[in-house]
Amino acid sequence: MPRAPRGNAPAALSVPSDPDAFFREFFPAQYARDPKRYGTADTPGAAVFHIDGGGSWSVRIARSRLAVERGAPADTRLTIAVSRPDFDAVFVRRTQDEVARTGTLSELSRDAFVPLFVTPRRLAIVERARGTLRFDLDHEGDRRALSITPGAPGASSEPRATIRVALDDFLQLLSRKKNPKLLFVTGRLKVKGDLGFALHMSGLVS
Repeated sequence: MPRAPRGNAPAALSVPSDPDAFFREFFPAQYARDPKRYGTADTPGAAVFHIDGGGSWSVRIARSRLAVERGAPADTRLTIAVSRPDFDAVFVRRTQDEVARTGTLSELSRDAFVPLFVTPRRLAIVERARGTLRFDLDHEGDRRALSITPGAPGASSEPRATIRVALDDFLQLLSRKKNPKLLFVTGRLKVKGDLGFALHMSGLVS
């Protein structure tokens, strides 16, 4: 079971395109750089990042240490799912471009990992929810999709609600620099489907 190295390790500046290396090498290195950003308390279950056709990786904190494993364990509390092309565009190429420009990851990019940690607050949200929330993320003229579902991969397919928002605004939500209700009122965030469900589930990313 890969573990994050102890101490304030430097950020891994080489962003791998291989998903397994991304989650089991690059991601733990980012956690080790600033663990307090994500929390150091043990998580009540795992979150799973699933890439359609590419595999799944679970994330948890156990005994005060980060653990990343292949697959979806029995205590998976929520699943974040993307297609392989959208993973490559949003999580790999965008991050590689950022590192090439600045030499490091921005605060927004590091906060993109925050939903992978099942805090008691996030657990309370998913325990009272049924169905999938999909995000349509506008980025450089393309629309990229990301979905969040309570439970393990395959628990739901058709979205109960879809939120359309610019990728930059989505990252700002994750960093709590913007409020989803304000984005909704100003038209920068649009909801299709069950509005109440979308507002409830939006607590996972804000």
